[in-house]
Parts: sequence; structure tokens; C-alpha cells
Amino acid sequence: MDQADVGTSANEEAGSGEVLVTARRQALQSATERKRNSDTIIDSVVADDAGKLPDNSITEVLQRVPGVSIVRFASLGDPDRFSVEGSGIQVRGLSGVLATLNGREIVGANGGGGISWGEVTPELMAAVDVYKASTADRIEGGIGGAVDLRTKMPFDFKSFTVSGNAQGGYGDSSKKGSYGGSLLVANTWDTGIGRLGVLVDVAYNKLRSRSSFARAEPYYPRIVAGEQRYIPGGFDFGQEDFERRRQGFYGAVQWEPTEGLRFFHTSFISNYRSDRTERVVFAVPSNTDATLFPNPSADAAYDSNGILVSASSLTPASQANFTQGSLSTSGTASRQENETRDFSQGFTWDVSSKLRLSGAVQFIHSFSNLDAESSSIGTTLGSFGFDATGDLPLFTATPATSFGDRSAYQWQSFAFNPDRNRANETAINLDLSWNVGDGTGFVRQIQAGARYANRRERDNQIGTYWAALGRDWNGSPQRTLADGRPGDANFEGFSNFFKGDLDVPAGVYTPSQSLLGTYDPILIQQLYGYDTAANPNGPNPVGLQDRAGLIVTRLRNKAAYVQARFAGGTDLRVDGNVGLRVVRLERDGSGNSVITTPSFYFSQADADADLADGVANNFVQQASSASVVSGRFNVTRFLPSLNINLHPTENLAVRLAATRTLSMPDFISTRATQIIGLNTATNANNTDGNSFNPIFNGFTANRGNVALKPTMSTNLDLSAEYYRGNDLNLHIAVFHKALTDQILYGTTLRPYSQTFTRADGTTFNATSFIQANEVYNASKKSFVTGTEIGGRKFFSELPAPFDGIGVEANYTFIDSKSPSALARGISGEELSGIPLVGLSKHNVNAQLLYERNPLSLRVAYSWRSRYLQTTNGNGTTPNYSLVDASGASRTVSASLPVYAAAYGQLDAGVTIELIKNLRVYIQGTNLTNSTTKTLMGGYPGGALLTRSWFISDRRVEGGINFSF
Repeated sequence: MDQADVGTSANEEAGSGEVLVTARRQALQSATERKRNSDTIIDSVVADDAGKLPDNSITEVLQRVPGVSIVRFASLGDPDRFSVEGSGIQVRGLSGVLATLNGREIVGANGGGGISWGEVTPELMAAVDVYKASTADRIEGGIGGAVDLRTKMPFDFKSFTVSGNAQGGYGDSSKKGSYGGSLLVANTWDTGIGRLGVLVDVAYNKLRSRSSFARAEPYYPRIVAGEQRYIPGGFDFGQEDFERRRQGFYGAVQWEPTEGLRFFHTSFISNYRSDRTERVVFAVPSNTDATLFPNPSADAAYDSNGILVSASSLTPASQANFTQGSLSTSGTASRQENETRDFSQGFTWDVSSKLRLSGAVQFIHSFSNLDAESSSIGTTLGSFGFDATGDLPLFTATPATSFGDRSAYQWQSFAFNPDRNRANETAINLDLSWNVGDGTGFVRQIQAGARYANRRERDNQIGTYWAALGRDWNGSPQRTLADGRPGDANFEGFSNFFKGDLDVPAGVYTPSQSLLGTYDPILIQQLYGYDTAANPNGPNPVGLQDRAGLIVTRLRNKAAYVQARFAGGTDLRVDGNVGLRVVRLERDGSGNSVITTPSFYFSQADADADLADGVANNFVQQASSASVVSGRFNVTRFLPSLNINLHPTENLAVRLAATRTLSMPDFISTRATQIIGLNTATNANNTDGNSFNPIFNGFTANRGNVALKPTMSTNLDLSAEYYRGNDLNLHIAVFHKALTDQILYGTTLRPYSQTFTRADGTTFNATSFIQANEVYNASKKSFVTGTEIGGRKFFSELPAPFDGIGVEANYTFIDSKSPSALARGISGEELSGIPLVGLSKHNVNAQLLYERNPLSLRVAYSWRSRYLQTTNGNGTTPNYSLVDASGASRTVSASLPVYAAAYGQLDAGVTIELIKNLRVYIQGTNLTNSTTKTLMGGYPGGALLTRSWFISDRRVEGGINFSF
């Protein structure tokens, strides 16, 4: 239904005297009609006649759709950073969701994925369609489905139209305002060269937020008073201020020189810039093998599994010796800008009453620039206190001297991370459809088409350059805050921490944002890292990169399809489509292989020989080296699809879909690059001056996998949909997905050989296996099974004004089995029963609606149960020494599964039409002030221990919508 049709139906209904329909209810009805008339399983959200979707980001819009859930973190694999608007979505439990714009693929320079949902300006959208099953004519690429962002076109409007909105908001945690607006202008003309239409749509939005967090490090098994106990390795807390600016431009031209022939051009530009500043306190032992122990005189409480619940005093200690604890504070400033430009042009031509040709050419350019800088300072710490019995943790920290003494803080380290990524894609498609016979036979239409896309991404992932500040071994003495510039560190009291619901464990000094915001790594190292007199060349972060930099990846996608649409029957009408899509994927890439080589002996015999003759000839002392590597991978996949729609009655539709879909791995996973490191063992001759060098013990690597295959999913979907006018619609669905070649992250063993040079100039070849941390295809199938139920009901049979009351609700249950997923508990044991990443068993959405002019009201609640975020998260994959009751120790490598805890959020909004085409609104987000938590698994009894607590803004926003 186009824009003009929506307005006409609304006027007719209002004139009937039944219900005075709001613009929002018109949009709900349009979405219902699109779902009802689709030839596959979809859900849709349509903007109202002022061009406004019901929420302020695409992720917030999508979370209301049945079977769709959103991630409230920076990413699934980054559970330590909160995202106020969400960062990604899953459809029926799967994250492999294809992003398209008007049916054409839309990409970003973010490692081979689609454009990030948070980057898209929702004010530019006419509707958002969620495809839960596929057809052969749709672009491949989503095992979880596809989300199509639909924009308006000039011919949707029959006359000159101006619409837009202006808004302002406030967050109760950040104590700062946000604002934005959009404007659309469209018109059509009948000219001497045919019908012509032009549309221009611009939008701008700025959001500011603050989130507070507290975090517990993994709980380590330790022997306390002869008993096995689990004690946290430390505590972290801090605040993050986030500011994002999102602006978009969309322009469209349509030309119809003659009836049956149309040309179009669209320009879509989305620019997204974010600025993050973070202040974090790390209260941890200063020894990597140390943890916290309850002081003998302190009270300590444990649960039935021996896991610490509370202790008034915890002292940093190793298993045998008490050591000094440290309190490190870190400041981080990051600035990121992403932009995607899509220019598409195409045509549709009705050659005859039976034959239609259509095609398009698309050009995409995208870039992503990141600058991130962080520095840490530290002081000594006496003891901790901890109580996890309440909804929020209670931490205390006692300094060794004073947290307010500048001379007690030392500059510790510095990190700099700049990335510069560029991506381009050119795509062309040509499609034809042939209406068979006179339209009365069973086969009604034959479709065929082809598409070619060439995508190239150049990722200059310079990586994180890290350097110690003020160390004798790097040519500079240790410096305290008292030795530095006063403005380079500020005393931080963490104002409005957890909105006053949680006491700050301690006010401390942190590196200042004015220092870090310069994004000048040379300056910081000159001030606090290097003695320039002793090191006249100064710091050189470019020369000291610790990971491969320039990576180029290209993907050529060749696809062709054929599809038949059918319809028939009298008492039982049936329609649908059957088709086959064939996809050829050709991937090649180039990057670097970097080996970092410390001083070492190849064997203990070499070390013994040097000790015996006193001549250090046998040890290896070789600088880091790099070489260019490349790789190529090609694969062909067949994607059949069958969609059958049965219509037992006019109001009932039963849909069956059997399809095969694929998701391509991202470019980060398939990068042709690797960083080789060395495992070493302790040198037994550790008393000799030349023999501190360790013994070679094999290779390690972080690497990409050029040969990654796409994940395939075989899907069965069955749904029943019931429609009764515009007042009632219901649906129930069951689905099953079998996944092969699921993409996982873990450790693999691969043969590797490297030539080294000894101190005496001789060379030798070291051959061993690499313990490679990489992404790989699972060897076993994974399964997803679920059911979905939902509906909307307006009580139009009630007397006015109650006839505008409505309710909408949906529930999704999903279960999964992922036998190839790898996780290890805190004692190193392999864990079974790991679910798919991002999958919640239970998802609930409920809305109370009131839609009767001049009032539109919505109260919406969204909730999802626990879901797995990662099994290789930062800080939850420790290597440590486990000591048993006898005093024997062994090295343990853990890989704890980290889950997002169940989370629900209440939002509400009210819109009032002041005069025709002019409305004011106010809406609130996160009205329940919900706390987001993450949980760590891998503990006795299947216990899940709270890893982190986050709380962010309750937001209130008001504005106006207009359309003339």
C-alpha cells in the first residue's frame, strides 16, 4: 500500500463513523496487509504518515517484531561494553541476518558485515520488513532471515508533500540533553517527457548517555583453611559517557517516460559518529598468579558450592605468600566515524502484458575510522570488601596510603589503536518475469534473474600499540602524578554512580580526558614513557605494532535463479512459489604473517652447551619479521526454496516454507593474516648470566581463515495466520533449522615451520604445530527449534471512546543444540550443552495501545531470557596456576561462557493531534530503570556467577510531527 492509499483508506474509515483512526493505527493496518499479502513469511513495521517509525533506532523498532531480539552490548563478543540503543539483532535465535535497502544488499566497512543497525537513520525509512523465510528471487546471505529497509519513492505521493519532525530529550544518568529532526519534501509532475518525481529526505539526531558498571573478575579455585573455595580475582568499576551523532540523506528520482516504463535513481548516505570516554578502576592483585583471600580474622560467607558470597576483608595473596595488591585506574577516549554511501539506479519495463524486465546497478562506498587511546596509572592497595547478596554488589577498597595522594600513583602503561577501513561494492542485477497463459492455469508466472557483485574491503587494522610507561628497562624512570603535569590526571568521584543506588568504592585519580582526547601517542610517551636524552629517536608506535596491519579482502558473488509462482483451487485456494538459486562465491585476500621472536634456546642441550663453554653462541636473538601472505577460496552452493500458502477461508492463511539459506563469514574471520608467537619453557640454567633465555616450546598464533565455508541452514517453517478485518490478527508458527559449517572460534593445531638464526650466524629450521586461535567451521550440525505466537486486537466493538483500546503481544520459544561449541570451566574441564550464541529460550513483547484521534498511546514491554554472548571474552579466558590441597600445581586454561542475564524494559509514548497533520508527542525509554547483568558459567553445580552490572539512562523525549 503506497502513501496515497494509506491516506484514502483512513478517510473512508473515519467517514463511516466507526472509529476515528490515528496515523499510527493506519501504519499498523498497512503492516498487517503487507504480512497478509506476502508470498512468504514476513513481519513488517510501517512508518506513519509523518514519516516516523515508532522508535528512535532501527534496533528498538525491530525488538517489537515477533521472533526478533536485540543485543544491548557493543557486540555479542564484547559483553564488557553496554550499548544504550542496542547493537545487533537475532531473528528466531540466529544472528546471521542479511541487511538490504530496498531489496539490494547494503554493506559497511566493518569487517565484511552489513551496515550496523545503529548507524541507520530511522527517520528516512518508510517501513522495515523482516523476512523469516526466503524465496529464490531474494538475495542470499542470511541464515537467520533478512531485514529489508524500505525507503519512500516520489511516486508514492500524488502531490507536493512536506513532512518531518523535531525532537528533544534528556537522560537521567547523563544529565544531558539530546535532539534531532528530519524533513522530507516530495513532488511529482506531468511533463512533456512523461511523469517525473523527486524526493529529498534529510535527518539529524544526537544522543548522549552515561552508563555505570561494576564487574567481578573470574572466581578462581583456591584452598582456604583446607577447603576448596572460589574467590574472585578482583573487582572493577567505572563509568562510560557516550555521545553519538547520526545524520542521513536520502534522495530519489523517478521518471516514467511512457506507460509501462520507469527509471529510478536513489542516493542514500548514512553518517554515524560516536565519542566514548571511559573511566575504569581495576582493584586486583599485582601478581598474575595471585588472587584474593579472606583475612583469617574476617567473616566470609560461601554458598553450597564453596563460592564466595561476601567477605568484609579480602587481602591480595598468592596461594603461599601474601603479596601487595594494586589499584589501577584507566582512562579511555575513542572516536569512531562510519559512513556508507549507496547510489542505485535501475528500471522496470513492461515489454508486454506478459513480460516484465527489471534491473539495477548499485555502487557502494563505505569507510570506518577509529582512534582510541587509553592510559593507566596505579597505586597500592590494602584490602577489599565484597558483598554480592543484594541486587547490586557492595565493594569497598582500603588504600595502602591514601587515594588522594598524587605521589602515591605511578604512570603504568599506554595503548593506542587507530583503524582505517575502506569498502566498495559494485552490483548489477537483471530480472525477468513471464506471465504464463491467460492467468487461469496453476503455474501463473515464471521468473528468472542473475546478479553479480564485486566487493573489496581494505582494512588497515593497525592494531593496539601498547607500551609500558616509566620503566627503567625502557630508558625512563618511574614517574608519579606528582612528577607530571597537573591536568593530565583528575580526581574522579564518579558522580551519579548507578544513579546514587550504589556507593562508589573509592574516589581515585584517573588519566584525564583532556590528555587522552588529543589522540597524540607520541606526546604521552614523551611525557611519561621515554627519557628522550637516553633515547634520542623517541617513541615509535608505528614501528612497534603488535599485529598485522594492512588486509585486503575481495568477494565476488555470482548468483542466478529461476522461480515459478503458482495459484489455484476453489474451495481450498493455494498459492506460492518454488525456485532454485545458485550461488558462486569467490574470495581472495592478502595480508601479513608476523612473527615476534624473543631471545630463546631451541633446546635445553643448547643452553647446557653455552653454559659449559661460556660462549653464548646457541641462543636465538632475532627481531620480529613480517611477510606478505595471500589466500583464495571458491565455493558453489544451491539454495532451493518452496513456499506454499493455503487459504481454507478468506480470513485464514496456512503457510509452509522449506528453504535452504546461507550466511557468509565476515572479512575479519577470513582475513589472510596471522601473528605467530612462541611458547617457551623455563630454562633450567637460570643462574647463568647468558641462560635466562627460555627454551623453545612450540608456536602459537592468532590468524584468519581464508578457507572458511559459508554456514548453511536447512529450514522448515509452518505458520497459521488469522485476520478479521482491521481489528484482529493472530498467528502461530513452528520452525526448525539444521545448521552445517557453523562458524566457531577456538584453538586448532596446524603444522608450521620457521627458519631462525643463532647468535653465531648459523640457521636452523624449527618445525612444530601451531596452537592457532582462529575461526573455523564446526564439524557437527547444530539445531534450532522453536515456536512463535502473537497477535493484535483492537476492541472496536466497545462504545466510544473505549473503541480505541488495543493490545498486542507475542511470545517466542527457541531451543538449540550446538555440539561443536567449545568452552572450558574454571578448572579447565570441557563443558557440554553450550547453546548457540545470541539465542534466548524465551522472548516476550507486550503492548497496550490506544488509537483514536486525537490520541495515540503505547505502553510497550520487551523481555528476553538469558543468552550466550561468547566463550572467549576478554578477561574470562585466564591461564593460571591451580594449586590443590596437597600443594601440587598445574597450569589451567579456562574459557568461560559469558551470558547476558534475562532483561526486560518498559517504554511508553503518547501522541496528540493538535490540528490536522500536526501532532505532538512525548515518549519515555527504560522507564523501569532496569539493570543489565552478565553471568559467567563453568562453575560447580552449573552455577552462573554475576560478572557485571550495568545501568544507563532513563530517557524522556518530546517533539512534533507534521505532514502537509
